[in-house]
Amino acid sequence: MANALTTFNGGNLKIAKPNALDLVLVIDRSGSMAGTEKGIIEGNKELVRLLKSKGRKITLTVILFDSNNSISVVFDGEKVEKVDRLKYSAEGATAFYDAAGFAIEHENKRKEDGKNPYPDADVLYVFKTDGEENDSVKYDLLGVQNLMLDERKKSYDGHGYRDFVFIREFGLEEEQFYDQMMIENNNTQIFFRGEKGLKVAFQTINVAANNMIEDGRITKKFKQQSDALPIGGKLTLGELKKITKESGKLFKNNEAQLMTLEKLAKGGYSQNFMAMYQICAGSLKNISNDISDVGDPEIDEILDKYVGKHGNVIGQSMKTATDVTISTLAQRNINALGRLSSMSEDKSAKADKFAEPLYEFKNNTKKLENVPPAHARLNGADATDQELEMRIKVLAAEQGQKYDTVIDNAFNYRTKLLKDARDIGHEQRFWQLGEFAEHELISTLLQNYPSYQKFCTTFNYLKRKMPERNERDIS
Repeated sequence: MANALTTFNGGNLKIAKPNALDLVLVIDRSGSMAGTEKGIIEGNKELVRLLKSKGRKITLTVILFDSNNSISVVFDGEKVEKVDRLKYSAEGATAFYDAAGFAIEHENKRKEDGKNPYPDADVLYVFKTDGEENDSVKYDLLGVQNLMLDERKKSYDGHGYRDFVFIREFGLEEEQFYDQMMIENNNTQIFFRGEKGLKVAFQTINVAANNMIEDGRITKKFKQQSDALPIGGKLTLGELKKITKESGKLFKNNEAQLMTLEKLAKGGYSQNFMAMYQICAGSLKNISNDISDVGDPEIDEILDKYVGKHGNVIGQSMKTATDVTISTLAQRNINALGRLSSMSEDKSAKADKFAEPLYEFKNNTKKLENVPPAHARLNGADATDQELEMRIKVLAAEQGQKYDTVIDNAFNYRTKLLKDARDIGHEQRFWQLGEFAEHELISTLLQNYPSYQKFCTTFNYLKRKMPERNERDIS
């Protein structure tokens, strides 16, 4: 494709071979990468060994990213001779734009650092991700595009050529993404899960490094040579891509739904979340049936990993939605208890105002108790999750105890206020307090509380000795 970025690929302009190479790896460690940890650690170890064997001036920067506030520089322009074992774990969302922007800006700062051993080295950025952008804050697509264009322009300022390679996981949308990132097909590759797939992914990075060292830029050799890498048995990466092309479309379609599900999960058990959850679970079941038993054990094993990956995303989304629902309802109860507590010893508090947080607490507690059965229904389970049910019971008991204490304090105090109002003849306060006994919602919610029953009994007894109420007494 012809675009603004590739106009800087030079036409007939001759690019000098580099004296040194800065390899910048930007690796996704979001939660959906769970299960790839060992393969990535071992793959990076082998990559470093291969880089060392070249006998060239090579530095390695490894940047790991997940959520927008979690970008880590693990190796910072280290000479490959000094690079040790990578530490890697998966969690969080996919803030791809933030990671790309950070990587480019970070490398440019290194270029200006007087301690940089190879300030004029060529730069190869390799982005490896398994998901779509869903969590960036600082950078958007346009911001990253502009940074990449600037990098291309800097390729001709005498301080090293800059190039990009994107390695995206099987089952993701490709053409639109690469068009948006203004990247030629020659600069792209996909990777597969599993020990063999991840091993080949890092061999692919080595092929890209070789291409930069030999030709000063990424050329069609990168795609050709990486497609020729053996990935198991008699299959090469290119052959596996062809065989799984149709299956990839199924996963690609489901990936878009999963992104929506992950976003909805942050809002808890909303109707939209529950509907999308059932859609995603149903789609994954259909995919599993469609791809079952391709006939090649190695391919079946690879595709099963993607069923597992999508299943993990669905499961993690359910966990997120469950946690958000519980924490939201618990916090609402804390707020309601705070309002009740502040009114419990306020002699001027009105019954209508007191009833509001009273109802909120009871309603939120009921919703909390409904979380386990809702969770079971969404998962098609016959019984509730015992661990989740116990979690709710403990939380409800803790908050219920505080609620009971607040109610007892409130009505023991009001019983005393009733007697005081009667003794000093404060008719307005007496009848205002009486509204707590005659308020339908309060009576319904607190009918089993001894302190409230005592308050009501006291009011009904004392009101016979008070003058008839009038509108002024209860205003």
